[in-house]
Amino acid sequence: TNCVTIIQFVFYRRNSMPFRAYVKAVDAAIKSNQWTKAAEVLESIEDSKADEVVPYYLELAKHYARNREYARAESAFLKARAPKEAIEMYTTAGMWEQAHALASESMDPNDLTEMYLRQAEQLDKMGKLKDAERLYLTVKRTDRAMSMYKNHRQYRDIIRLVRAHNPDILEQTYFRLAQELELEGNLRQAEQYYMEAGEWKSAINMYRTRDQWEEAFRVAGDCKDQPELRKQVAFLWAKHLGSDSAVRLLNRLGLLETAIEYATEHCIFDFAFELVRGCAPEKIADVHNKYAMFLEDEGKFAEAEEEFIKSGKAREAVLMYVHNQDWAAAARVASEHDPESVNDVLLGQARIAFREKDFSLAEALLLRAQRPDMAVRAYREAGLWEDALRVAQAYLPSRVQELQEDYEEEKMRSALGLKGTQSADSVSKGSPFRHSTIRSQQDFDPSANPLLNHARQLEAHGEHLKAVEQYLKLTPELLGESESAHPLDTCEHVWVHAVNLATKFLAPDNAVKVTELVASRLTRLQRYSTAGDLLVSIDKIQEAVDVFIAGEEWAKARKIAKDLEPRLEPYVENQYKESLKVSGHAEELAGVDVISAIEMYAEQGRWEKCLATAERLYAETKSERDQQLLHKYLAAYAAALIKDARTYDALLLYKSHGTPPYTQNFNIYKRIFQEITSQRDLFNADGYTTWATLRDVLFDLNQRVVLPDSPVKVQPTVIAIFDRMLTVAHLYAIRSALLSARQSELVTKVTVSLLRDCDIIPADKAFYEAGMQCRKQGWDNMAFIFLNRFLDLVEVIEDPEGNCDSLDSSDLQDTDIPLEVPIPEEPYATKAEHEAVREWILAMSMDQKLEQILPKDERGAYVAALKAPGTGLKALPCVVTGFPVLRNGIAFSDPKRAANQDDWKRLQNAATIARNASCIDVCDFIRKWCGSVLG
Repeated sequence: TNCVTIIQFVFYRRNSMPFRAYVKAVDAAIKSNQWTKAAEVLESIEDSKADEVVPYYLELAKHYARNREYARAESAFLKARAPKEAIEMYTTAGMWEQAHALASESMDPNDLTEMYLRQAEQLDKMGKLKDAERLYLTVKRTDRAMSMYKNHRQYRDIIRLVRAHNPDILEQTYFRLAQELELEGNLRQAEQYYMEAGEWKSAINMYRTRDQWEEAFRVAGDCKDQPELRKQVAFLWAKHLGSDSAVRLLNRLGLLETAIEYATEHCIFDFAFELVRGCAPEKIADVHNKYAMFLEDEGKFAEAEEEFIKSGKAREAVLMYVHNQDWAAAARVASEHDPESVNDVLLGQARIAFREKDFSLAEALLLRAQRPDMAVRAYREAGLWEDALRVAQAYLPSRVQELQEDYEEEKMRSALGLKGTQSADSVSKGSPFRHSTIRSQQDFDPSANPLLNHARQLEAHGEHLKAVEQYLKLTPELLGESESAHPLDTCEHVWVHAVNLATKFLAPDNAVKVTELVASRLTRLQRYSTAGDLLVSIDKIQEAVDVFIAGEEWAKARKIAKDLEPRLEPYVENQYKESLKVSGHAEELAGVDVISAIEMYAEQGRWEKCLATAERLYAETKSERDQQLLHKYLAAYAAALIKDARTYDALLLYKSHGTPPYTQNFNIYKRIFQEITSQRDLFNADGYTTWATLRDVLFDLNQRVVLPDSPVKVQPTVIAIFDRMLTVAHLYAIRSALLSARQSELVTKVTVSLLRDCDIIPADKAFYEAGMQCRKQGWDNMAFIFLNRFLDLVEVIEDPEGNCDSLDSSDLQDTDIPLEVPIPEEPYATKAEHEAVREWILAMSMDQKLEQILPKDERGAYVAALKAPGTGLKALPCVVTGFPVLRNGIAFSDPKRAANQDDWKRLQNAATIARNASCIDVCDFIRKWCGSVLG
């Protein structure tokens, strides 16, 4: 009472009251909880900043804060000179913007940061991590926020912060977190983060080091950008197992031949021989051949010889020794294992003998090889006409007259000063060791150019070195268009004439240098044929072959390689193939390397041609390897079609080519299923063709994966998934057929049954279609529950951090509808459809008659559930509707299939009486799938 009296007295006499009276009045008001009066008295004090009133403002501020009158509390705190308390009030209330605005105005930045960090730590201890994060981010201490989440093992939040504030280190963060998770043993999460970081190999090695090879192989198979990883992991897995287990594994994976190739490419021949033991003889021979080439490169010729012989390629051993000029060994191997190569040895020796000018030995070798014609040509090119005539008279009498005439012509030309030239006939025949020729200038006019005139005079006076030098000074630029209609041709002829002079009159080393120089010049001028001929003339066989290849003189390149350096034949063929690849001539490539041609067709996107060629190859060989090749490119084409949103075309590919149970194809099959089941506009009678095609393809796959002689052993879990996919495709197909037959109730049952598989089909689509169909059928209770679930799923889809954990699943308890489902990336329904559902749900929520409960059957279980929750007994699904078969069921020869009698009769009537084409096709399929009806 005294307090009230004091307050009233002060108010009435406030204009004349001393300062202390005001203070007393405020104190009295606060003690009596008259906060409004206290505030009014404080406002009326002129000296509101006096030290005596500060405690009262503080009390008033705390009162306002307790009553959530935050604006008044802030004002009072500031008048109480307590901005920190005001800031703490805002942060405690979660009013971060107001707290930060006030703190920025009233506090030193360092003090502000220190206070926020202290408060964030307290929030962290209280488990309010989001609030703590906000404080950390306010003072730009993202690192502290990340450390907090790391301590709480909330790695997703770390990733979220890095993505938002420091995206440059996102991959590095993923990698570091993956390493920590791996050390903790959380391998699945570590795998996901390794993949996000692009560290596929780290994920694979994580599983490898723990002997979890299945997981390592799965991860490698998921890496589409590095398909070789899958092969490497399969190889390492097999090597880890060793021997027969390795072979069984690789056969199951369909990668035995790939592993053998990998082993030989990496020179792991011991393991390659282990793998190849049970293969075809030609494959074993191929490994021996590659091992032999490896040994040859290592200089282990005796061991290489043994391996060449084991591979059935004794000729390669002969050529190896010929290349190394080990004539005795070459002759021995040829005589013992490849008599046809004996002549190659003799010809190789003869070539060396001629090069070293040991003509008598060369002649003897050529005669032993029964090639006197080559001896004649060699003598003739060397200018030894008498020896050429002698050999011809003894072994080629029909050539004597021709040679004699050429000899006389040559003598005449020499007398006229045309030294270094050859008769046209001589040029056309060429060297005994080559089938290409060097053209020599015979008709250029030396007076047409002073340089040429000078060179000709030097040649006439026997100054051959200077003449050659002078001839080589000639260039197309010096000739010009005025002096020669064809300057390149003139230069070519003059330079070749210089080569002939050098060969005839200069020292051998100088002649070789001149020839190399001219060949180089001609190559730059793209006169490849002549350049190659010149290089052959000085035994630069490899260089000559390269020049012929550059000029696409393939016939010459092949001939030179065959006659002079057989070891270059594979090189020429490989270069030919590469040339065809570069130029894109797939049709020509198919004639020499059909597999490379198939690959080229694929690279060019000519998929029909690619598959047709692969099919022809498989039709010719019927080998498992070529079948795998066909389906490799079939899968690649299917993947390209899916990428181009042509999934149905990809489905048709497998409809026409079949679905082999190769594990590398499984993801394609699943992707086709996912894409088709996600499509709109198939809930109608016209969708039957699409669904029936998907059903037939999956039926073919299911038939193959369970075959006892299947080339690949498929895991039971995978078989179960494919069986579920087939069932789903069948239900979609029969639904379209029943729509065309206007069987509305059966359509509704099928649509509701599909909810059992909403973990492998888009969940929002399944609930939307089931709800809308139930609504159409008048089953409002079910429609309400299903469409309510649909709305919940759409919310989760639209929430970037949404997951099924936040969904209320109480209405679906004791059903076999999956509660944990993959969240689709995009909602199935349009905005208009979504809004219409939402309005209907709101309207129905006001209906007192609606029971939010699913109907039950005689078991006391949800009518569409196969498994009764009380007994645990599981009924078979009806092949017509998917509903459980409880009594009066139709049995089939396959004991896993059954049908409800009434539903079966209605389908049969649609097929037999109404003659509905889609229903007839469904009945035919059921007979294939389930067998005949019993009883």
